[in-house]
Amino acid sequence: MRYLTLFVALALCAAASTVLAVDAPAAVSLLSVGAFMIFTPGLLLTHALALPDRLLALVVGLLTGPTLWVLVATFQLFAGLWAPRTTVLWAAGGLGLVTLVLAARGLRREVESDDEAPVRAPRVEQYAVDDGE
Repeated sequence: MRYLTLFVALALCAAASTVLAVDAPAAVSLLSVGAFMIFTPGLLLTHALALPDRLLALVVGLLTGPTLWVLVATFQLFAGLWAPRTTVLWAAGGLGLVTLVLAARGLRREVESDDEAPVRAPRVEQYAVDDGE
């Protein structure tokens, strides 16, 4: 369950990239790219921060995506680099790479914590022998 957010983020990145690469119908593109833009940045940020409060994680996660894309669009407009399709493809690739890095770091931590765990001898309990006296 811990890596479910990373799996969903990676699936959204792949779906958005695929839809844009094959020129899917407008409704499918809107749904796929919209879900990618709204949810993926927030999923990755909340996974990286490991927020203990679920409500806070939900609020941060849902506000991260739209905020990020407004900043990116504003930068593109003022820099004269407006290319929404290319931007989404680059962002999907970049966020997909970030997803894989987060998964690899998490798995490495789990392996290292398993290696460093002290080896405990099996617990031997002493039983009192009743001689029937």
